[in-house]
Amino acid sequence: MTRIGGSDRDARPQAKVPAYTSSFSLLPFMHGIQGENDWSCGDVSSQMDQIWDTLASVDAEALDELRSDSTLQSFIRMMMPSMRVLDEINFITAPYSLEPISMTSRAKAVFMTEDYWITLAGQKVDLDDMHEGLLHMRLIDAQILILNKLFDQHFPKPPSSIITLRHKDRSFDQYYHVVINHEFVNVISRVDLPDLDEDQIDDLYNHLGDVEYWENVMSSSEIRFEGFCMVNFVDVTETENYSRLATDLQAASKGVKIDELSKLFTDRFRSYFQAEDIDVGFNPLKEIFDNVHPDSNLTGWTNREVKHKLNDANFETVYKELSQENPSLILKLRYSSDDKFQQVLVAKGYKNLLLYAFFKDDAIDLILEIGSKDKHKLNNANARSVLNLVNLLQKVWNENQSIFDNVINSVMQRHFTAIHPTIEWRFKEAATRYYAKYQYDSKVQMDPIVFNDLVPLYGQADIVGSSMLRNTAIRADLLHNLELLQSLMEQWSDTITLNMLDNKLNTIRHLHADLNEAYDSTLENVVVSLLIDDVHPYLASIKERYDLPDEPYANYLSHLDEHLEIVYDQRKKYEDSVKELNLEIACYLENEDNKMQRVLPHYFEKYKTDGVEYNIYLGRSLTQDHNYQDFDLTEFKIWQLKAMCGIARLVQRMQSSLVTPMLTAQLVFVYNHKLSIRFRMDEKRFDVDGTYNVRYEILKKRIDKATILSTNDRLTQAGKIAIVYLNDSDRDEYVQHLNYLADSNYIDGDIEMLELNPMQGVGGLRALRVTVKH
Repeated sequence: MTRIGGSDRDARPQAKVPAYTSSFSLLPFMHGIQGENDWSCGDVSSQMDQIWDTLASVDAEALDELRSDSTLQSFIRMMMPSMRVLDEINFITAPYSLEPISMTSRAKAVFMTEDYWITLAGQKVDLDDMHEGLLHMRLIDAQILILNKLFDQHFPKPPSSIITLRHKDRSFDQYYHVVINHEFVNVISRVDLPDLDEDQIDDLYNHLGDVEYWENVMSSSEIRFEGFCMVNFVDVTETENYSRLATDLQAASKGVKIDELSKLFTDRFRSYFQAEDIDVGFNPLKEIFDNVHPDSNLTGWTNREVKHKLNDANFETVYKELSQENPSLILKLRYSSDDKFQQVLVAKGYKNLLLYAFFKDDAIDLILEIGSKDKHKLNNANARSVLNLVNLLQKVWNENQSIFDNVINSVMQRHFTAIHPTIEWRFKEAATRYYAKYQYDSKVQMDPIVFNDLVPLYGQADIVGSSMLRNTAIRADLLHNLELLQSLMEQWSDTITLNMLDNKLNTIRHLHADLNEAYDSTLENVVVSLLIDDVHPYLASIKERYDLPDEPYANYLSHLDEHLEIVYDQRKKYEDSVKELNLEIACYLENEDNKMQRVLPHYFEKYKTDGVEYNIYLGRSLTQDHNYQDFDLTEFKIWQLKAMCGIARLVQRMQSSLVTPMLTAQLVFVYNHKLSIRFRMDEKRFDVDGTYNVRYEILKKRIDKATILSTNDRLTQAGKIAIVYLNDSDRDEYVQHLNYLADSNYIDGDIEMLELNPMQGVGGLRALRVTVKH
């Protein structure tokens, strides 16, 4: 790796730089101090003459000679005190150069070794990259010097970048401003300067760093810099930590994660104290954080455990010494048989602990822990010095409470009372009007949210024979449960004679026989109630009282569900299969609907039952720009049929992965009468509006049970799509769509035209039915 001053610097590609010439000289400095001091005293004058003679013999262009000349180096350290401070990062260079003439010991350690990571402008760089970055800074400085010294301007220097240094054996950073002093630099023009007006000078300043632009105005080869620059790395670690922490906290407050906040503060405090063995912990005592973030505090206990111990009058801990009158505490940790907190911390190697308590409503809201494994790093003095950082955290934490409440509301809205993105504009419009009116009338009512003249599209993918599948699974679990119980009770009956045990065993045998003969949902309730409320408590009591065999009892309990306390095997397999199927169908529908939202914004809602059903509403009133045409409805009808084919194919592919295989029957309801939907403020949901429109909801609820005229055959069948309609015009339109799907290989070409049996309050319904191709 190339080092500052290294001999292989010219081997690497160079950035585009102008041809300014630069030479090291102490003349500007000597002239400056001569003007300020009286050197007429004999001895002093003689010494200065000797220095002049020595310096005059040194070739200003011979870099190695300048570095090795002991008289020059001694003079620099004598006249420039900062070069004598060993732990500061300073060096002297010729103007417009980065080759050091003289360096402090710390500067040599940083720039002449490979011991440090360097970050410039947010990017980790090696010394070559930093060289290029600093060289660009020198270019800017050189051009400002030209403007100020040759054209009598007073332009300010732009602020310098922050350079971050980290020793490779440490985990904390140090931050530095690079300050380049040009006080002892002369700028010399070898030719007459161009005659520039004020606008041209301003343009040069606005194009600082633009080599080509400057070369068009004046040639860099005609400019010479003479003298030297002092490059000082000013330590701004404390202020930079505070600034960066403020930025980090503001960002974290929009979605704070306690464990990430703990790590963030640990990094900042290690940098602040320049110490490896500093750790920061957080104990947020809000109830919502119970049982989470066990790694966010120094003890490793959950927040529930910390809170419980703080509230336990019999539990001794130094944490209890925190109060609103004394919100901070520093202590030297010692093993204490009474203080369990200190026991844990000492066992982890901590020597000192600094505590800060944040209060809300007279109660501790958060405890901040700063622990050190070096007993000399934390004391009262530096505890006070970090108060700015702690106060900043407390400010952001308090502000975050309201932000947190907003986040919770957002989560609730997203998951429980979601406003569909398509119509969010209408809610914002109503909320804005409400808030504006509220400024003048506190009794103002929210405007009703109603969308008129909408066309509905309804569909469902219902699991075929779901009731039978569920009952079969429940019956199998109950029979298995009774068989296991019967075996246990028989084994215990052989061990002990108890009339009640025999009586209950007899009841179990009868119930098992009844279930074998036929299943009735009322019988399920009888069996479950008997087991949970009667038999299980009785068995537990006699097991405790008498010396009954353990193994059969343990075997029986192992087959019971932990929460339901009954056998839950086949029903779980059924319910898991339903969940898996519903999830896949719902995801498929959402993905397909997202595509159609780009075609035309519309309202879409879905429900999971034994399968998935959904509503779609189309209309001009739903779209903010009212961009809705009649042909959009046709587009959506064709898409709906294709989506139903997609669902049927998806379900067919899933059969091998379902523990309980099950198929779906697809149903579409055609209802071309326009209706209105209204948002029910009390229920936080949409519903059809008006008495006439209620008929649509009644029809939807009944058609999935529809049967073919003069038969008991269900309309809906596995792997098929049934389309229920009211008018001949609907039939003709959908036949056309189905013919298109048949030609596109979505369905078989055979279209069944069916009449349906009348249902309660509903008559005259007809249907089309097709089979999906797989």
